[in-house]
Amino acid sequence: MVSIKQSEVALNHSSEQCSELFFKTLGLLFLNGPSEENVQLLTLGLENCRQCGLISQAEYEELSEQLDLQALGRDYGSLFCLGSSSLSLYESVWLTGLAMQEPRDELRKILRACSLKPNTNSNEPEDHLGFIYYCVGMLLEKRRGADGDLRESEDMSPLKETVSHLKWTRLLAGAISDRHAGNFYSNIVSIANRLANETINKND
Repeated sequence: MVSIKQSEVALNHSSEQCSELFFKTLGLLFLNGPSEENVQLLTLGLENCRQCGLISQAEYEELSEQLDLQALGRDYGSLFCLGSSSLSLYESVWLTGLAMQEPRDELRKILRACSLKPNTNSNEPEDHLGFIYYCVGMLLEKRRGADGDLRESEDMSPLKETVSHLKWTRLLAGAISDRHAGNFYSNIVSIANRLANETINKND
């Protein structure tokens, strides 16, 4: 199982590290579903993002008010776990209508080229939304040296290629909104999409 130690998410004012931990935390949420630990991590992650200026005070307040484990679990189940009526969390399904297609193969190739392997026992393919989010976090971490400073020489292309595999999440966010199952998941997906693109644009 992918995991993040609570100590890793202590309030930190580096926007790069805030982004890294935010995406890893979202990876946990979408791979494993809401749990007490995941909600605690997400609470700290959102506070980090607010302090770093990655999300606005209004966004922070709206999302924080919805961090109720029971409600998040109910909405997650109704959105993503109801068989044929559920919304897919796989890029391949959104783009081709079939699972484990070219998007999965492309992401697998990126990870192999970077020698990255998430610490997970999950059987989910690489184009699962949670897996993509976690990999974005890992690639952001890879850009930092042991001292925490950014390594400007680090090749940005793997991160850019991985972020490009989040374009379909705009469709997902819209479909979630149409289900009227609360707006936490649609909002968090939209914010993650924005932060991922801001990270790429900032480093161009």
